[in-house]
Amino acid sequence: NNSLFRFRTFPNVNSPKYQCLVCNDFSTSHHYGVRTCEGCKGFFKRTVQKNAKYVCLSDKQCLVDKRRRNRCQWCRFQKCLAVGMMKEVVRTNELKGRRGRLPSKYLSNHLQFQINKTE
Repeated sequence: NNSLFRFRTFPNVNSPKYQCLVCNDFSTSHHYGVRTCEGCKGFFKRTVQKNAKYVCLSDKQCLVDKRRRNRCQWCRFQKCLAVGMMKEVVRTNELKGRRGRLPSKYLSNHLQFQINKTE
């Protein structure tokens, strides 16, 4: 009986809905308030937790995409901030390991940012 077989449908990963807003790679979910890939999520978290300071060796307009995202950390971090990733919700060392939802005070601010950005 064919009714026993179920086919699972998968999202179109090329859809903008599933793209990282930083580098356009496949996005797994929202991280720090923005839809991003695992690579950009980890980069942003490490940068904020270590309070890392980067320098652009070019003109501060480096292309950040899947293939070139590791070439300029300064431009990548600036793009993370420009698309709305929030430093305030990165867990500090004493809170590492605790999981939870984005605090509502940050969520409401972020939603307002996204609405203003699209207008």
